[in-house]
Amino acid sequence: MLAEHGVGARPRGLTPAKEKEILRLRKQGMIIRKIAKQVGCSYDTARIFLLGQCKN
Repeated sequence: MLAEHGVGARPRGLTPAKEKEILRLRKQGMIIRKIAKQVGCSYDTARIFLLGQCKN
């Protein structure tokens, strides 16, 4: 309905650049809460992304 009226939605998920930055910061030992704040995503988004990386 919003799109019909020209209202754009915020893109969901992480961009490849944000994913790369999350991994880089985590390898440096930064905690997830600080990573999320620095990258500009929620704590849960960063945590779930990192959990998915551990399974690969």
